[in-house]
Amino acid sequence: MSEKDKSIEKIKKYIDDNLYEELELAKLAQEAGYSKYHLERLFTKNYGSTLSKYIREERLKDAAARLLFTNTSILEIALEARYESQQAFTLAFKRLYQVPPGIYRSKVKQEACRRKAVTGQNRKWLITNNDWKGRAAA
Repeated sequence: MSEKDKSIEKIKKYIDDNLYEELELAKLAQEAGYSKYHLERLFTKNYGSTLSKYIREERLKDAAARLLFTNTSILEIALEARYESQQAFTLAFKRLYQVPPGIYRSKVKQEACRRKAVTGQNRKWLITNNDWKGRAAA
């Protein structure tokens, strides 16, 4: 693994470990020792996604898990995911999952009950799989 790859992997780990912190591109670039433009290019090359898209999607994946496995309100999850309003969160969530968070929470929980166990691979399926989306919208 090259030094550049290690540096980018280190930034990704930092993002993953600090997902709910303020993650500014300039600070990440400084941490990596690159300009923000070069860091963005390297990250996109290594992970197939821009930094901002990666951060947004990881926050939404974590929010999806919290919707399923906690009773935390949608507003609180939205604010913790660094959205300024529940409406902005709902729009972003719907863009990724094709259903609003409230429907996701209720319909996917029903699907989980139907499948019985919600652990390990099943948990990952609930958060990332597209199979349930058609049923959730119905």
